[in-house]
Amino acid sequence: MKEKKKFRYQEVYEDIFSGIVQGKFPIHTFLPSEKTLCRLYAVERTTVRKALDLLVKDGVVRKVQGIGSKVIGTTIVKTAKNCEENLSDSILFLLATTPERNDRITQPFYSSLFFNIEKTLRKVGYKTIYSRLSANDDMESIFHQDNYAGVMFSSYGITNQQITYLKNENIPFVCINSEQSHAINISSDHFLGAYKIGKYICQLHHKKIARIKGRENEASCFYRTAGLNMAFYEEGLDLSTIKDIESNWTAEDAYIKTKQFLLDNQNDLPSVIIAYNDDMAFGCMKAIHERGLKIPEDVSLCGYDNVEQSKFCIPPLTTFHNDIISISDTAIHFLLSQINGEKFSDIKIKISGKLIKRDSLAPYDEHQLK
Repeated sequence: MKEKKKFRYQEVYEDIFSGIVQGKFPIHTFLPSEKTLCRLYAVERTTVRKALDLLVKDGVVRKVQGIGSKVIGTTIVKTAKNCEENLSDSILFLLATTPERNDRITQPFYSSLFFNIEKTLRKVGYKTIYSRLSANDDMESIFHQDNYAGVMFSSYGITNQQITYLKNENIPFVCINSEQSHAINISSDHFLGAYKIGKYICQLHHKKIARIKGRENEASCFYRTAGLNMAFYEEGLDLSTIKDIESNWTAEDAYIKTKQFLLDNQNDLPSVIIAYNDDMAFGCMKAIHERGLKIPEDVSLCGYDNVEQSKFCIPPLTTFHNDIISISDTAIHFLLSQINGEKFSDIKIKISGKLIKRDSLAPYDEHQLK
């Protein structure tokens, strides 16, 4: 009996499906565009679309509006469950908590970071799920409840056990603004950023300096202190004269600590206060204003991060631009590369930024504090 001839779209369908099974088109990647497939198979677009419709019907491919056709499996789905419900298309964004703050996503740096990550991942067909992470949280329990294509850890407070679980299960992950051994770490170049701030402050002839710092046990705080110290040392400043205020990265705590600091040092005010992030700088600003002092006439102020609010406060805040877009894009690149099968060893990437000069930091006038 003569074999029934296949339609061309069926041949295209079978060839694409074979390529998916053989790994030519890996899971979670996008197929070539319809235009490219037309050239590859020398067919009309309607033929390609019929082939793709069959792959969608079989649960092997999912169409993402405005993006393309994404590979979601290698086995034809014959069940009634819709592949749209499969959370393997989801990325888990975990933000470590601190003893004082469970809602750190409301802090400008982390809210901007999550916004950029979610927006970019959505364009390539992934959903981003935000969740808080404490040291006691068990990763196995998290993944027992749901399935995720990959994980993004953000900030410090991640335990070795949590990292080890993902490694043992071969689950792709990256660490942002953190440092983990044998992992991909992407962060701001805290040392270089603080070094540039220190150099600029010295250029403005400030010698009476106070710093309001974040958590001492976190690398970002350590490197920012080291960067400032290096700049001051090179400029011949006596590091022992610097007055340090301990805080916890929040505006509320910085406000309280600065208010007390100004009271204790009312006869020996610094000419400049350096806050280790913009959130704390806003708390400092409120305390300085309440004390009846003017910025920068009485006390100059500098922050770090260049969050959106920094340009709208009064006066606008001098700060260091933390390139959140580059940080998020780099993290996404390495996470998706792992999802697509690439292997990486220990990688540490530092993203540089730039100093943003605004009105809160002015040259030191030797007569202003007399």
